Order: sequence, then C-alpha cells, then structure tokens
Amino acid sequence: MRGILTEAAFLGLLAALVGLVLGLTLSLLLVFVVNKQSFGWTIQVHPPGELLAGALLLVWSVTVLAGLYPARVAARMNAIEVIQEE
Repeated sequence: MRGILTEAAFLGLLAALVGLVLGLTLSLLLVFVVNKQSFGWTIQVHPPGELLAGALLLVWSVTVLAGLYPARVAARMNAIEVIQEE
C-alpha cells in the first residue's frame, strides 16, 4: 500500500512541477512575444506565489487521495495468486 501511495505522490509532484513550468513558459511567451507582435504592447508579469503554491499543494493532495483506492485494492490481493494467474 505504501508503495502505491509513494508512486502517486511522486506522480503528483512531477505533474505539478511540469504544469507549473509549462504554464509559466506559455504565459511569458504570450505576454512578451504574442502581445508584442499582435498588439505592439506588453504588460508586467507578477506571478501570484501564494496562489500557485496553494494550487500545487491541492493538485498533489488530490493525486495522493486518488491513489488511496488502488492502494487499498492492491493491499487486499494475494500477490502469489495474482502472479500465477498471469
């Protein structure tokens, strides 16, 4: 059970970090490239640190909670029987 929850936690952390990096990259590209070329102006960027940290914590928490059901199901299975069936 612990292994599945650990895997879910790492997957949630990876997803949150990749989403953060790609989201910030896309926002900077839109603000400084697309706005500049399309409209001739740009704006200042002020990333909301507290909001982003809260969102990342929420994503990570929900990912770990989503791993609880598969972890409980796997904990109830007999590993030897599962391996012999395959």
